[in-house]
Amino acid sequence: KHRRSEYKHADSGYVAAWYLDEDYDGDCFVDCQMFFDFKKAPNLKATLKAEVAPDEYTLQLASQPFAVRGYKRIAVKVVDVYGNEATIVRELA
Repeated sequence: KHRRSEYKHADSGYVAAWYLDEDYDGDCFVDCQMFFDFKKAPNLKATLKAEVAPDEYTLQLASQPFAVRGYKRIAVKVVDVYGNEATIVRELA
């Protein structure tokens, strides 16, 4: 049995979101850090009863610092505007 995936090419290479598993076990991806790009900033002022800086709604290109843990491996999942996903795994020293 073969599995085939159809992918649409986004000319802009636009990333809609990316996720980081800080201690990937090789089986189950756990979203430890999540980063999204918003076309339009959501109006959260009333809900949060606080101001949110506009740069919080732009896609971050670096994760927050984290400690290396048990598996010494991370996984990063990237999702494009068409919903296509790609995951890479990297060993940590």
